[in-house]
Amino acid sequence: MQDDIDENEGPEPAPCSTAAATGHNHPQPHRAIGQSIDGEGASCEPATGSVHPKVPKQKGRMTMAREDLYQTVTDTIVAELERGVAPWIQPWRTLDARFGGGPFNGYTARGYRGVNVLLLLITAMKKGYQDPRWFTYRQAQTLGAQVRRGEKSTQVIFWKQLKVREKASETTEDDRKSIPLLRSYAVFNAEQCEGISALAKVEEKAPELRHAEVEALFVRHRVDVRHGGGQAFFAPALDFIQMPTVQAFESEEHYWGTKLHELTHWTGHKSRLDRELGKRFGTEAYAAEELVAEMGSAFLCAHLGIDGRLRHPEYIGHWLKVLKDDKRAVFKASSLAQAAADFVLDRQVEAPESSEADPSAEVRP
Repeated sequence: MQDDIDENEGPEPAPCSTAAATGHNHPQPHRAIGQSIDGEGASCEPATGSVHPKVPKQKGRMTMAREDLYQTVTDTIVAELERGVAPWIQPWRTLDARFGGGPFNGYTARGYRGVNVLLLLITAMKKGYQDPRWFTYRQAQTLGAQVRRGEKSTQVIFWKQLKVREKASETTEDDRKSIPLLRSYAVFNAEQCEGISALAKVEEKAPELRHAEVEALFVRHRVDVRHGGGQAFFAPALDFIQMPTVQAFESEEHYWGTKLHELTHWTGHKSRLDRELGKRFGTEAYAAEELVAEMGSAFLCAHLGIDGRLRHPEYIGHWLKVLKDDKRAVFKASSLAQAAADFVLDRQVEAPESSEADPSAEVRP
């Protein structure tokens, strides 16, 4: 989702299968999909709060062209999966763990969430960007910087709440309800701008410290983890995670990444987030749950500084079917994955802004 920008009219300043070394054991998914629609979450999370003065409010300029943003975003993700690339996997440690380990808005210091993480990482990987900061055109200008001529923007999305008055009945008065509408706006990476100072480097934690932080999450949540055997899986009926010993994995990083994958499955238990996907995804519910676990564990790996990798490439074909059959599936899956990561990290997300964009950002209907 990239667009050219005229600098003079720019946007203004949002158990799997295999042996221990490769993962865990799950049955093969099936082939159909449900069509029900669920609500999605906010697109940006608070990190350290605003780090700059507020940009003066100006009325956003709406573009006339109307596009199906659900389809555009889905097509972007599908294109990457068809190339055999999972867009939620990347060299995470090139990002800044202070802001959740993922891309964040360099002006507001708020980390992007859910599907926006995927959209920004796709651009970052294609262009080779190492800087995790993104800005609207006006935000960059406010900092005294300038987007280079000819640079292409990346579209990120948010939900705008539309107030609609319901018709009154004989017994009730008119009432207003909110309908979420999907919108997008343009951002640029810090490396596309002149005048943005380099991000201060943070010393990387020693592996033993990073691994200790991961283990502390399991202790804090009192997760029942059992070691032995040659498979990694979460057993929902008995509510425990089974893991091979560390020595069975090709590396200790792989052990911890797999453990976080199973922890994401663990969050879906009925006593926790109660993640039931059967109604929406039908017989493809298992593939959808694996997609949630892949994304959720990638978000956790990013936050905790663990090397991310695609755990189950054998599911790519099933994910492609899910996404192609339901253009909103990636929004739901990424929203559930973000909720799982938030649960594990005990992260209380503040009430979302009406727009992730700055009040005067250009918004696309």
